[in-house]
Amino acid sequence: MNNRVSFIDEVNPLQGKRVLLRVGFDVSLSDLDNEQISWRIRQGIETIEFLLAKGAKVLLLNHIDRPHGVFTPELSNARVAKIIGSILKQEIPCLPIKEGLNPWDSGHDLLILENLRFFSEEEANDEGFARRLASLGEIYVNDAFSNCHRAHASMVGIPKFLPSYGGLLLKKELTGLEEARLHKEEPLVLIIGGVKIETKLQAIKYFWDKAQAMILGGTLANAFLQCQGIAIGKSVIPSKEMQILQNFPLTAGKIYLPIDVRTSRDKTGSEGIMIRPVGNIKEDEIILDIGPDSETLFDNIIRYAKIIIWNGPIGMFEEPLFAQGTIALAHSLQESNAKVFIGGGQTIEFLQKNHLVKETFFLSTGGGAMLSYLAGEELPALKALLKSPRNVGAG
Repeated sequence: MNNRVSFIDEVNPLQGKRVLLRVGFDVSLSDLDNEQISWRIRQGIETIEFLLAKGAKVLLLNHIDRPHGVFTPELSNARVAKIIGSILKQEIPCLPIKEGLNPWDSGHDLLILENLRFFSEEEANDEGFARRLASLGEIYVNDAFSNCHRAHASMVGIPKFLPSYGGLLLKKELTGLEEARLHKEEPLVLIIGGVKIETKLQAIKYFWDKAQAMILGGTLANAFLQCQGIAIGKSVIPSKEMQILQNFPLTAGKIYLPIDVRTSRDKTGSEGIMIRPVGNIKEDEIILDIGPDSETLFDNIIRYAKIIIWNGPIGMFEEPLFAQGTIALAHSLQESNAKVFIGGGQTIEFLQKNHLVKETFFLSTGGGAMLSYLAGEELPALKALLKSPRNVGAG
């Protein structure tokens, strides 16, 4: 087994090679509906252009959302193909996954397979499905860092059967995040928001002895508050995730929770928005964002940081009325002199849309994958690349 991931720019020649390129274009439906160029797609274009320039024939592998093995027209990769085609100024056929498929008969040098998750075998890491996909190409390239923490057929199964390499985006991600993982500067501030509690707790545990402060928002902050016996109104935390928190040091001095919040009786804010001190939230209210005093508290912490790692929004930023906390946090980062690492495609697209990205920020396409990597966890897809056979000329 190799001790480092090999990347596609180390392989020569590529002329005429049939390449399966796993991309991470799991973009939001609103981006597809409005035919906007998603940030995630733009990040992955470099590897596509590199392969085409080297004379390779490229078949893109991608998933969108969670159709649970059911064909769902609105989640078709045909819509992704249209966006990529508009960038590269060419038609990109979207091919169904079926027996006897030979994608190269079409005469096109760039194609995309239909949504892999229309087949339950993808998420089940079915070996037969992986072998079937592998039979379509000669080389496999993983450029989907955002999905590297998933042991799915297209991520870990295909590398068993083909020489496999990392793409240019994957290389950029690992190089940049290694700096955050091996940091020496202090103070380190970890900012964790969003809704996926279990994944994010692993990162908190890893950085427990490394970070000087941990700012929590979103569902994770609500869960910590509830575990401390503080009422959170109608905000719902699954019982399974509450159990995970039972043995966590909830009162440790380095954890900073909101001290006030924005609430409403529904998630649209149509019945009015209230700013409540934590501990004074009404039974019929939902916590949807942090309040102004929390914004000030978090700004004071960020001001003294040397390195900052941020994953997940602080409030329900999909609704503009509850995006203020995330916007305020981003302004604090812009004014900071710290090295800033931000992960999660939706968070970054929100920041870019609102012109909140500073040139010095390192932006990762991975949310859960970024946290898992930084927490020192073994990412299944990276392990698969390390174990892959090598019989194509690597330089």
